[in-house]
Amino acid sequence: MVAYFLVFYFIQPQLMLEPAVQWASVGVYLLFMFLAARRERAALGDDTYPFKQALRTAFLTFLIMSVIYYIFNFILYRLDPTLIIYEKEVMIRSMRWLAERTNQEFSDEEWQQFRADNRPVTVVNSLFGFAQSLIRGFVLALAVAAVVRR
Repeated sequence: MVAYFLVFYFIQPQLMLEPAVQWASVGVYLLFMFLAARRERAALGDDTYPFKQALRTAFLTFLIMSVIYYIFNFILYRLDPTLIIYEKEVMIRSMRWLAERTNQEFSDEEWQQFRADNRPVTVVNSLFGFAQSLIRGFVLALAVAAVVRR
C-alpha cells in the first residue's frame, strides 16, 4: 500500500490525494486480501477451508496493511505539511462537484468555513481514521471470504 501511494506522491504529491487514487486503493487491499485467503485455502485443501478462517485471514491482511498505511500516512504528513493544504483543495473541489450533482447550494460563508477548517494529522486523528477503516475492512473481508470460500 505504501508503494502504491509513494508512486503517486513522487509523480506529484497532490495526485495521491485525488479521489480516484484513494478509491483505487481499495482494489489494492482487495487484491492482497484475496491472495492471502486463496494461498491459505490452497495450503489447506479446497474442501477444508471454512468461511470463518477465510474471513480471519482476509481481515488480518487488511489489518496489517492498514497499520502500515496509517503509520506511513502519519509520517508523510509530518514530513510534508503541504499535504494538508492539498488535501483541503481536493476536499473542496470534491464538495463542489458533489454539490453540483445533488443541486445543493452552499453560501459563501459556508465555503469560507470549509476553507478555514483545519484538520491536522495527529496521533488521535490517525487512530480514529484507523478505527473507522476497520469497519470498512471487515465488510471487504466478508466479501473476500465469500468469494474465496466458493
